[in-house]
Amino acid sequence: MKKIGVLLVLILCCGMVHAQQTSLKICGISMSQSASAFKAQLKAKDFNLMQGRTDDKGYRGIFAGYQCSLFVNPYEENISDYVHSVEIGLSTNNGISTHERFRELEIIYRAKYGECKRNVWYDSNNSSYEKEELIWNFSYGYIKISYKMKGPDGSLSVFYCDYTNVKKNASKSGLNDI
Repeated sequence: MKKIGVLLVLILCCGMVHAQQTSLKICGISMSQSASAFKAQLKAKDFNLMQGRTDDKGYRGIFAGYQCSLFVNPYEENISDYVHSVEIGLSTNNGISTHERFRELEIIYRAKYGECKRNVWYDSNNSSYEKEELIWNFSYGYIKISYKMKGPDGSLSVFYCDYTNVKKNASKSGLNDI
């Protein structure tokens, strides 16, 4: 009976620790920090600034075992104080098809985060699908893996959005006014 009580306490503690996560992590780096601190930690994990870029948003490195391009707050005109979104594009020259890599990532992310929402778009001309997305929603953000058919292969990206930092950024531009 004592062992069962200890086991229940451990399970509750693990659940509370998991529930207390308040931001997303990429390569073990928390997104709930300043952009400069996040980028410094990327560099420490061997991500290098892309050659030819005029800003410091694009990096190259290894993600989930594959060469990738990583963009910090990719769609923002001005530089934000916070990391609220990161997009990762996985290259297609690693000896495995993009669709196989998509399925591989699906297994990895499902093992870590559980069930997800799946969206599939079909081509009405030939009844094959042309885009598939997997989305994991959390109270503090979401992760979306997108695969698009393009010719013989396709494109694959992983998008992280951290709501905590979105709110920090939005509060500067009128969140309290709406």
